Amino acid sequence: MKLRRFLIPSLLVAAWFSSVAQEVKPQNKALYLINFTKYFDWTHENISIGFVGDSPIFDEMRKLLTRDSYIRLLDNLQDDQVSGCDMIFLPKAHNERFAVLQEVIGSRPVILVTDSEELISEGAEISFYVASGNKLRFIVNREELENTGIRMSTKLLSYAKVLSEN
Repeated sequence: MKLRRFLIPSLLVAAWFSSVAQEVKPQNKALYLINFTKYFDWTHENISIGFVGDSPIFDEMRKLLTRDSYIRLLDNLQDDQVSGCDMIFLPKAHNERFAVLQEVIGSRPVILVTDSEELISEGAEISFYVASGNKLRFIVNREELENTGIRMSTKLLSYAKVLSEN
């Protein structure tokens, strides 16, 4: 059991910071989401991540997390469940729900992570994108992130592409 507690975080960190080109798989995005939770100043210990629609990333996260994890997952998120989330993942297949989600989130301290780089300029806090070499990266809308009141560590921010404020 002790080996598992050491091995899983070590593998997560290795995959997170790996610069080796790899196919973007749901597991990679799941690892990013898990690691995102470690680099924010949350006001509480247990974090809830909601997933809009059916997502293979949800399935991967379930496989990676232990039962005693500080992360709680909510699949097929409904609007009335948003208030129970600290982070929401919106896959590209459900982009049409973006405006509704933003309205439901309102001024709540919720980080909206999307699979669509174009939504970052529309108000998402974080969006995944694929860089050269088929590497998964993320872009941060710093202004929107600051509006949530949740602070991202400068270490994590240094790995991000930051939306230019014009």
